[in-house]
Formats: sequence, structure tokens, C-alpha cells
Amino acid sequence: MGTGPAWQEARKIIQWQIDPIVRLEAIPVKRSEGRVLAEDMVQTSCLPQLGKGQTIGSELVRAMECLGAEEVLVYSQPKALMLEGPEGDDRSPDLSQLARYVARFGAVPLLERCEMGSQVAMVRGNIGADLVLVRGPDPGTKSYCRNEGRSLFEGIALTPGGGTSLYLIDDTPVMLLPSHGQELLAAELLPLQTLVRQITRKDDSVPFRGTLSAPISSRPDRDEVKFLRAEADGTMTVIDAALGLPDACGGFLVMPAGSPTLRPGDQAVCWPC
Repeated sequence: MGTGPAWQEARKIIQWQIDPIVRLEAIPVKRSEGRVLAEDMVQTSCLPQLGKGQTIGSELVRAMECLGAEEVLVYSQPKALMLEGPEGDDRSPDLSQLARYVARFGAVPLLERCEMGSQVAMVRGNIGADLVLVRGPDPGTKSYCRNEGRSLFEGIALTPGGGTSLYLIDDTPVMLLPSHGQELLAAELLPLQTLVRQITRKDDSVPFRGTLSAPISSRPDRDEVKFLRAEADGTMTVIDAALGLPDACGGFLVMPAGSPTLRPGDQAVCWPC
């Protein structure tokens, strides 16, 4: 597999090629927190901060209840089928983390265990689903996707996370993800987040400016994800890859290929993990 597109190009490909899910659902206001509003409400004049396409927060739920609203029309949450190989563990931190991110980005995670040698059959049998995610695809699954689907990208010029691929098979997005570690985390926070939020119409990611405590350089040939830890003095330090990614990992930034070195005291646009 050769070098894939730059991360910025891959994001544009997702936004151009993947259609949002447009199913609608009327649900009780008290259960609407975290959902995406499908149409402006009659009470919008009383709630100017509430409008179509917005993610409903807890304060807006309380405000709508005070105005007497009982139901709200939202976009239905697409289901993301997560296929895990037989060697995986349902309780593995990586898999639990993947499910948490899928839910946070606006979809419903569904885990399916693949028996030995059945991964490609599981993918084939679920074409037509909203989204199929394969963690650690085997060679047969990769061949099936290449032969039967339209490749949107195979790999990304990004480190870590470059092993992520995306195909459309009969209009079903199938994303092949790295198996574990920093590769998987980078794939979750960048291409997977963009993909899920595109089909769910949910985009509430909020960047923040972090002050760096140590210099950060980039590679000349590809973008690089840097995972950060917030220090007691408010600065951000890059987590040593050799030490893994502790729960204290609070954010990340993407250093564009060939960009100037950032020095201690510089500010950078960061994103929460």
C-alpha cells in the first residue's frame, strides 16, 4: 500500500463523498440531550440559541421543558457496526475506547465478534448498514474491499494512524482501522471522527489554544499527530510514545508536514481527546 493522501485531503474526501443519514425521529425532550435537532421549533423565538442542526445540550433540554415542549424532532443516530477479530477481548481498553468515541461522535456502537476466518463474510453480510468499522482487518477483508468497493483512500500520510482506509461498497462506508495503540487512537480522533460526524450531522468539536512547554517538530514528508498532557502550570507537554498513552492524555495537535518547529511558550491549536 503506497502513501495515501494528506490528512486534510482525506477529510475533504469524506465530506464530499459520504452522505449524511437523514432519518428522523420524534423523541421526548427529556431524552434529547446529545441529539441533533432536525428542524427549528415553534419556541425558537423564545430560545434564539436553538436551531436546526444544533446538538441539544442539558441547558436547552431544561429550557424546552419549561416552555412546555414534550417531544422534539431529531436526526436518528446511525449505527456503527464494529467488527472485532476472534483474538480480541470484549473488555480490551482499545475496544472500549473505540466504542466511547463512536458514541461521542454521534453514532450507536454495535460490537460483532468474528469467528476465525469469518471476518470478510461478516463485512459482506452487513453491507447495507449505516457504517461498518473493522479493527485490525485481515488480508481477505482488505482484498474484498478493494475488489468490491470504491476506494476513497487507502492509508493516509499521517503518523501515527496512516493505516486507516475507507471504501464505499454499495453506498455503505467501510472503514478499516489499525488494531491498537497510538495508530488506533489517531485514526479514531481524525478520520473516524470526521466520518461519523458527517453521517450524523453532529459537529460539536471545540478546539482550544494550548501553550507548549517543549519544542515540537514535524516530519518533512507527512503530517504527524502529537498527543499532549496538561501540566499543573497549564502548559501542554507531548507524551513520550515509549510510555504509552495514559488516561491523563488531554489533547492532541496535528503538525503539518514540513512546518517550522514550535518552541516552548508557543501557542498551538489543540483538540480534546
